[in-house]
Amino acid sequence: MRQEGDVHYFALDKKSSKKDIAAVEKQLADYEELKQKVVAYEEFYDIKVQNPDYQFAYGTVVSRDVADPYGSFVINAGSTSGIEVNDPVIYGNYVVGIVKKVNLSTSVVYTILDPRVNIGAYESATREYGYVSGDNKLIKNGLCKLQGLERSSSIVSGGIVCTSGSGGVFPHGLIIGEVDSVTTDEITTSTYATIK
Repeated sequence: MRQEGDVHYFALDKKSSKKDIAAVEKQLADYEELKQKVVAYEEFYDIKVQNPDYQFAYGTVVSRDVADPYGSFVINAGSTSGIEVNDPVIYGNYVVGIVKKVNLSTSVVYTILDPRVNIGAYESATREYGYVSGDNKLIKNGLCKLQGLERSSSIVSGGIVCTSGSGGVFPHGLIIGEVDSVTTDEITTSTYATIK
């Protein structure tokens, strides 16, 4: 094997056996997984420095529940990796969801689009606080809601919504999404922002 930067070259002659080819393919797969882990750990480093009491475990999506309209999925990290129910699931500085079921080597994750998930949040420009949860009417467009806003809210489209840290599940300052629109509910007269 010869290496130049991030490119690896494997030389196989015509006499190479299927066993040799399989070994090289396994090395390539291992290399790609290791590369993804390094990127993930680099992204988590700043969060870890700011939240030294948080413990991180690396996991990847291994399956999705196609019957779940909220997009729940399974990751390949479970109790043997230290995962527990209600642990936050993040990707870099972005919120993905929350662990709702843990097995030995896998965990079921509910996404932020799920109405059963509530996250304390704030809009970064106005510093207005509320909570984010899924909504059955918005799910088809991949949106969720920032609720609990004052009727006179000054949040506008394009604002960034982040975790507030309230509740102790998610650390402060992770990105949940971007404000798509701000609406006043005619029935309840409450104001909410849709988040993408």
